[in-house]
Amino acid sequence: EAADRIYVTDTETGILAVAAGDSHQIVARIPVGLYPDAVATGPDHDFLYVANAGDGTLTVIDGSSLEVTATIPIVEGPLLGTAVDRQLGQAYIVYLASPLERELAVVDIGRAEVVSRLGLVGGVHQAPTCAYGVAVDEGRGRLYIADGSELLIVDSLSHALTASMEAETVTYNYGLAVDPSRHRVYLLDSSRGRLLVIAD
Repeated sequence: EAADRIYVTDTETGILAVAAGDSHQIVARIPVGLYPDAVATGPDHDFLYVANAGDGTLTVIDGSSLEVTATIPIVEGPLLGTAVDRQLGQAYIVYLASPLERELAVVDIGRAEVVSRLGLVGGVHQAPTCAYGVAVDEGRGRLYIADGSELLIVDSLSHALTASMEAETVTYNYGLAVDPSRHRVYLLDSSRGRLLVIAD
């Protein structure tokens, strides 16, 4: 993308490895938290956000200097999917609130703190037990959350559930993406080895 970089988390060592896109050479190894997993970036790669599943923190990294600028505690439990809305200055993190319940933390990036926690409840289902991925469509002010039986659509400002669509998939952290120019949502169904394309 714009920064021409590749970001890879090493869960064993707690490192974010940064590679140059042209040479594929490692240009930085940045210590983050325990068991780093999902990585999200701003549109210009000005900041990087690493969700550390092992210690429940979000590491914020300056995209130019590649130095850690903040470590934000989210929850004691494991962190799952992560997405960032730079227009609103917010990060969204799905996490395991209990063995059978997932929640969404809303993080104010500028203040480096959690400002809201939302239970994930689908349109016709109980609290989902399979939510992993979250993606943002900044232009339309929407969050998309794949919960295993539905694709939940949440308003970015009010955080209210606005719609849900049937999507019988097992979609993990990296299996949900949005193409805002085409108004399409992509879900990778890990259980069946297929890609679902939803025109929204």
